[in-house]
Amino acid sequence: MQGGPKWVDSERFDIAAEVDEADATKGEQSLLADRFKVAVPMIRALLEDRFKLVLHRETKEMFVYALEVGKTPPKLREAKEDEQPATLPGDHGQIVFQKMPIVGFVNTIANILHVPVIERTGTTGFFDFTLDPMKFADQSQPASSEGYADLVHSAVEELGFKLEKTKVPLEITVIDRAEQPTDN
Repeated sequence: MQGGPKWVDSERFDIAAEVDEADATKGEQSLLADRFKVAVPMIRALLEDRFKLVLHRETKEMFVYALEVGKTPPKLREAKEDEQPATLPGDHGQIVFQKMPIVGFVNTIANILHVPVIERTGTTGFFDFTLDPMKFADQSQPASSEGYADLVHSAVEELGFKLEKTKVPLEITVIDRAEQPTDN
């Protein structure tokens, strides 16, 4: 995303929604798929109404990171069927991924690095693994945001992946207008 007033990068809002009782009888996978198909346009309409949000999409050449398989096979454990997908804080700055597809890992890395990340591993399925950037930190030196990015790169490599900087055409969402909402 690009554009918009400065507050869109710092303000946070909670969105509460309810599921129609009739949907509760559907199978879990079907229900999740249906919710997603319905939820995205509904949430967009809600945001457009509450925030007077005006968006457009455009394609732009941008530098991104591509997540690729590294020199060694990825160190991932297949998730158990009975687990719920989750991203959890671990000890000493670890990030624990539970029943996570690679796209979830890609999104987390993009959020940490504040740079778009694209998936180029071809890895499918759900996995359990831990990202441990602080394992590579020099405890005698204070960490900077640029230094933390290096730690994340090292932790990604330890998992058997690599982040390659590349330039690609990327579809982005541009915020043309947004207003802070008033109280409910």
